[in-house]
Parts: sequence; structure tokens; C-alpha cells
Amino acid sequence: MEQLKNLFGTTRVPARPRDMLVTTWPATTQHIIVLFKDQLFAVPVFDTHNQALSVKAMENQLSRVVDQVTNIPKEQLLPPIGFLTCEDRNTWADMRAYLLTNPTNATSLATVESALFALCLDDFHSPRDLDQTHRDMFHGKNGHNRWFDKSFQLIVENNGLAGINAEHSSADALVQLNMFNFALRHLVLHYPSYGSDFIKAANMSPDSWMQMVFQLAYYRLYGRPCPTYEAASTRRFLTGRTEAVRSCSMESLVFTKEWEDKSVKVCPAL
Repeated sequence: MEQLKNLFGTTRVPARPRDMLVTTWPATTQHIIVLFKDQLFAVPVFDTHNQALSVKAMENQLSRVVDQVTNIPKEQLLPPIGFLTCEDRNTWADMRAYLLTNPTNATSLATVESALFALCLDDFHSPRDLDQTHRDMFHGKNGHNRWFDKSFQLIVENNGLAGINAEHSSADALVQLNMFNFALRHLVLHYPSYGSDFIKAANMSPDSWMQMVFQLAYYRLYGRPCPTYEAASTRRFLTGRTEAVRSCSMESLVFTKEWEDKSVKVCPAL
């Protein structure tokens, strides 16, 4: 579980000849960075007794960020410094070195890079289009309102739609996914009538079941299979990362074709 140490307070710092991964364990930082309309704020998330702030207190903090930026004349807003994290890494390394020559800039960068994570509040929302939603979660509006060097960015659009943008060098995507799945299990009601228990009762693997669901759904949409891989984690081993399992096969294609063929009878056991 070595990668869990890189979830919070971690930043990929641009440098020559290669980037550096800067983190602390345990993460003792008590603030996050919040981006709204490309403006950056350091927002504390713990009180003076080292206890996490209440939901109401966090809501008030974020409301003040939004109100402050909204009331600033557009011409007085600071430039979108987060754009630099989209740059070629050597170019960004040179720019960062130049910024560090100014003490105020050095302090600001240290605050950003030591933050637990980044929270991006977007002043727009995606249309009801999954592809566009993914694009917005990846890079916003051409890189606006993002700081891509943080270990992960929690992105929330102004209609409540939320997503994660993870920096992949610090940990595998599955690590962040498991963390947020753990959080969601404590927030979201579950639908009990159909899930892994039902699939296991049919003597099948829930993961294999879902992989075939993906294959069937794609085949129904486009009439053909597509190259597919599933991450296979090796993180139980020291410094383990991920391997790829290819779930699209000749056998899966036969399955999708026969499932759609109404002349083929479904096995009674299912």
C-alpha cells in the first residue's frame, strides 16, 4: 500500500533533467488550494484543535471564495497561472525557476505545492454529453481553472456534477478510485436488488460480468467490438503498480453477437 502515502500533500514539481515527486508522510498540511475562475486560494480544512472542519464551515469558506472572486472587476483578476502546469515540462521548469527568484512567488508556490489537494470550482457545466463531460474533467476550458501537478484535483461544476483529475506519476488511478469509492459508500444509498451478491449467486465473477456488460453495450451502440483493457493492480507487492488485462477477445465477440441474435436461446441457468 506504498502508494497511499502519495495521495495527500503531493505535487509533481517540474525540474531538469526530470521532474521531482515531492510529498510528506504523514501529510501534516492543513489546507487545500481552491481554484475559481483561475484564482487560487489557500483554504484551511482543519480547526485549531486539528479536527476536520464541519460541512457547514467548509460551505461557508467556499462561498466566501466564490463571492470574493465574483465581486472583483474582471480586469483586476490575476492571470491564469495554472496554465503553466499544462506546458512542456522543461519549459515549465524554467518558468518555475524564474518565479522562485521572487520571494512572494516562492511563498505562493510553496503554499500550492504543499496543499493536501486541489479543489476546482468551475463556473460552467457540461451539456448532457458524456464525452464533453470527460473532456471538461480532463482539462476544463482549454486548461483553465486547473493545477495539473497536484496528486489529484476534485472538480465540481456549477450544477453539482463532480469528477476527479489525477496526476498519474504519484499513484495508480485505482488507488484514487478506491479512496473515493470508500467515501461514496458513506454518502450514497445503495440499490440492493441487483449487485455483486446476485452475480456471485450465479457462480460468476462480478468483474467478468461487468467487463462483458461493457463489451455488449459498446457492440449495441456501434455494431463492433473495441480494444479494451482493465487495470490489474500489483500494489500488494513492494512498489507494485499496474498491468493491463485485455478483456476484448474472440470469445467476448462471440458472446456479444450471440446475445444480440434473437434466434439464440439464453441458457436456462441464467
